[in-house]
This record gives sequence, structure tokens and C-alpha cells, in this order.
Amino acid sequence: IAHYGGAVSDNAHDAIAEGRKTFDGVMSYIDELDGQVEGNAHAKEMMALYGVERKPIIWGDPFHICNLVVKWGSIGAFGDTEKDDHSQIHHRQLMQSIHDVHSSVPVLSQAATNAVLADRNCMYKVKTNRERQERWLQNQRFAKRIVEGLDIDMGGGPNFWVQWAHHIHERTSGWTQRACGEIITMALMPGIHVALNFEAELGNYFEVTYINGMRVR
Repeated sequence: IAHYGGAVSDNAHDAIAEGRKTFDGVMSYIDELDGQVEGNAHAKEMMALYGVERKPIIWGDPFHICNLVVKWGSIGAFGDTEKDDHSQIHHRQLMQSIHDVHSSVPVLSQAATNAVLADRNCMYKVKTNRERQERWLQNQRFAKRIVEGLDIDMGGGPNFWVQWAHHIHERTSGWTQRACGEIITMALMPGIHVALNFEAELGNYFEVTYINGMRVR
């Protein structure tokens, strides 16, 4: 890209403008240099390619483009969250609440997992991330792990996350206990399940269209 006179950007207006201004600056320098320094008599020839005036090549970062697609796909389908409002009913709030509880009591969290799955002949390790839309694939991969928990066969009882949160709820107090109650409420809602599956599928789109494409290259 640099050889042909261009730039890779994250598609932000200022970044795109910077790439173009840099190219224009180089072309202006070549124009001024032409004929002024020995050995640069034909410098102006670099300002055209096959007789056509050269223009900057601005290439948007594919990672950033895919992240914009999954971010606005999620918001368009299920709305955005309100900053600092931890009581809202939203699949991304569920993700953050699960992370908050697990990171606060990680030993109890895994003990709860082992306890509720003791007679299910199933192993599951709770692994969470802070809910962050801007971090590539973070929400989508986390949503996929939550869906895996929802898909565990609990023998006709409440789903894994409900039982996990209930186990912790009975052994904690304060905000952790309150968060567990909110997790139970949201984890029982079919609409939240749909949203989590949608978020996970957005991640599959990202993985297939870009990451696998890079492997082919």
C-alpha cells in the first residue's frame, strides 16, 4: 500500500483525511523536487502511472469494518444499553452481570458449576469477559459460551445459568446476591436467549468472513 501511495485506516474521517493529506504532501514534495537536485530530473514521472495522475489508495481495516457490522447489527436488533444502569433487562447486561459475579467470587462460581452439574455427567468451566462492544469479537465469543451453558441438558429443570446463579445467591449477600437475582430473571427469558444466540451468530459471521479469509490468503 505504501509503495503505491495509500494508507490503511479504521475508517474514521480524520484517519482517512490523514492518509489523503500525507499522499498529497508527498506528491507536492516530488513536484518541488523535480529538476532541483541532481538525479531527480524525472521525479515528476512518479506523479503519474501509465499517464494517469496518481490518487491515494485508502483501504479500510477489515477487522474494524466487521466489528462495525456486528456492533450495529446487535444494537439494531435488540437496542443499546444505558451506561451505568445495571438493572436493565438486556442480553448484554446479563453478560456483564455474569462476569461481575464470576470475577468477584471465582472459586464459589466454579464450585456452583460443579454442584449443579454433579449428576449431569457434564463438565463445564465458567470463563467470562467484561461486556465490551468495541473489543473485536469479545461480546460474540462470550455470548457463545453463555449459549453453550444454556444448551446443557439439565434433566428438565431450570437452565444451567439459573441454577448456577441460584447456588451463588444462597451463599452471598449484598450486590452479588442482587446481581444473581437479576441473572436468574434474565436467564429465564426466551427473548434473552434469542438475543444471545443472535450475538453468537454475529460472531460466526465475523470469524467466517474475515478470519478464515485471512487464513486462505
